[in-house]
Amino acid sequence: MTYPGLTDAIWASMPVPSLIYNSKEIIVDVNPAAEGFFNISRRGMIDSFLWHRLILEESLRENFSHAHKSVARLFVNEVKVIVHQGDTCVCNLKLAPMSGE
Repeated sequence: MTYPGLTDAIWASMPVPSLIYNSKEIIVDVNPAAEGFFNISRRGMIDSFLWHRLILEESLRENFSHAHKSVARLFVNEVKVIVHQGDTCVCNLKLAPMSGE
C-alpha cells in the first residue's frame, strides 16, 4: 500500500533543518526548518551553491565533498557555522548520501 503525499508530509514536518544537494553541490530542495534556520525562503535557496549558504572551514568543506563523492556518511558534532546573514552558531552536521544521484 502506498500513501500519496506521505513523503512530502514527512519532509515538511521534520524539525531538523535539512538540505538536499546534487553532485555539483547545488541545493535542490530544503525543508521548512531549513528556511527558518537560514532565514531564507525555499525559493531563495533552491539552485544556490551549497557553500554560499552554509559557510564552514575549508577542511570541513573538503571532508563533506570527499564523503559525498565516496557515497559515505559523515557526522560532525559541535561545528561552528556561519549562516547566510553572518550569524554564527554551533550545530551538528550530518551528510547522508541518497541513492540515484
